[in-house]
Amino acid sequence: MAFARDPRHLNPAYQGDPARYHRTRAFPPGIGAQIVQRLLEAAGRPRRAVDLGAGTGRIALPLAQQGVSVLAVDLSPGMAAFLARQARGLPLRVLRADARRLPLPATSFEAVLTVHMLHLLPDPARALREARRILAPGGWLAVGLQEHAADAPVAWAQRLWHAALQREGVPLPMAGWHTYDRIGDLAAAAGFHRQERVVAARWQVPVNPRAVWEGVRERRYSPYWGLSAPRHASLSQRLWRVYARRFGWGNRPRAEGRRFVWYIFRVVEA
Repeated sequence: MAFARDPRHLNPAYQGDPARYHRTRAFPPGIGAQIVQRLLEAAGRPRRAVDLGAGTGRIALPLAQQGVSVLAVDLSPGMAAFLARQARGLPLRVLRADARRLPLPATSFEAVLTVHMLHLLPDPARALREARRILAPGGWLAVGLQEHAADAPVAWAQRLWHAALQREGVPLPMAGWHTYDRIGDLAAAAGFHRQERVVAARWQVPVNPRAVWEGVRERRYSPYWGLSAPRHASLSQRLWRVYARRFGWGNRPRAEGRRFVWYIFRVVEA
């Protein structure tokens, strides 16, 4: 059976409104600074770092506020322009570029970090090889992600959707579904060894379960990209009934635990 994919949802460059993204994806006050501080404590303080897929600067901005010289790379013109406006007065430069083809010299940075980006690429191995190329000897790579409590609406919805795709024979992995175990294997193949897993911050947010499923239905997040619009609508309607039996039909918010995790890799020396 063929599953047509909607190309609008496979472009790795963010195409939405950067201001809305920044508002809806923001960390609670102080959490971004905590995430960066824990990374520097665990990995060491570089003079120069590259943030691949920097977006609106959730990590790049607090890293620059720590005095690190940051090159923030993003493929989206809107994201790059938004971040450049936020970065005034900080040691942060913005470069619009593809993480898989970086216009940067070899061995020119002490650190590369990337958050919520590699799983979006159809070929994350290329970005990891580029990260390895631009890192100086002794440099480090940090891959960061936000994890949701397993029994909470966001994680539960993702598992429900993923299981349905597998049952229906949709080919995985595809962009949006690369697991971080697989990315770790690709990092090893690119010349890194994993040094440490660091839980950098924990917090709770009120989550509206019905709003979570609206995000599924509207394909706001990468795990729900890839199907054609008609197939997505059909699957969303069927699975909504399963999801609603688990979390109810109303709009009452519930507390959801979240944590931010860094996976730190070191360059394998020859």
